Amino acid sequence: AATCLPVVRELLSDADADAREMAVRAMSALGELADCAALVGRLEDEEGDVRSAAADALVVLRAALCAADVGAVAVLCVSHGQEE
Repeated sequence: AATCLPVVRELLSDADADAREMAVRAMSALGELADCAALVGRLEDEEGDVRSAAADALVVLRAALCAADVGAVAVLCVSHGQEE
């Protein structure tokens, strides 16, 4: 599973919305803490299905991470919001 992560990460920025959505959904099963920043970025995707999948994936990842890591996800989300 970890061997396909580089391809999935690349697909997060694919021109095709369906590919981005599938990549986001795969991240919920395969992703790591480091992938949360990329998923937060997809919350602003032009396609609603991609945004929705990103929100779902972040919830799934949050549930899978230990309590210390959840704080790190919150920091990523806050810092992403401050970039705008």
